[in-house]
Amino acid sequence: MSNTNMTGLTATQHATLFSSAAMRCKKFAANLHCLFHRAVMAHETRSTLNALPDVILKDVGIARSEIDFVANAIASGTYHERHGPHGQ
Repeated sequence: MSNTNMTGLTATQHATLFSSAAMRCKKFAANLHCLFHRAVMAHETRSTLNALPDVILKDVGIARSEIDFVANAIASGTYHERHGPHGQ
């Protein structure tokens, strides 16, 4: 007779399933933290850029209409300072 619990799983199988679920929860929490960090960074960047006068924005090569895109690209790590948002 195998050593099973009420679910029909052995202790090893139960521990493996629990460990797998714990890892998925940990990964979910890490992804959620990353998304929250990006959202905060985009908000702060957007606020900072919106506070700049048009003359300064022009000097750095950003049009006011591009602020949302640039802030999101910077927060996600896809904005490249020398070549614009797509490395152009």
